[in-house]
Amino acid sequence: MSKFFLTLITLVLFSCTSQKNEVIRTEVPDSALISIITEAHLADAAIYSGSFRQNKFTDNRRRIIKDILDRHGVSDSAFYRSLRQLNDHPEHFRLLYESVITRLSAGQTGP
Repeated sequence: MSKFFLTLITLVLFSCTSQKNEVIRTEVPDSALISIITEAHLADAAIYSGSFRQNKFTDNRRRIIKDILDRHGVSDSAFYRSLRQLNDHPEHFRLLYESVITRLSAGQTGP
């Protein structure tokens, strides 16, 4: 499993505690995080479905994630810093991830 999804799973697992409703400002705005995470899930689905050659999985995945981040004008370091920051605000992260799930369910990638 990739570093990206391990980070997401870890953050979700630690989101069991409740936090007061406070405004969280991460380096990467929520709208961009939602789009990036949604697109990454869709890319993984394409890779796992066999749309890509299995022996090129890691190279394809790295390239695709880099392309997604570049398209949003976000560096990988800024993206991962934002995810780590959300670890301190699990309720906010849970709400953000619910938006990702809603978009995936609706078949949307953008706002």
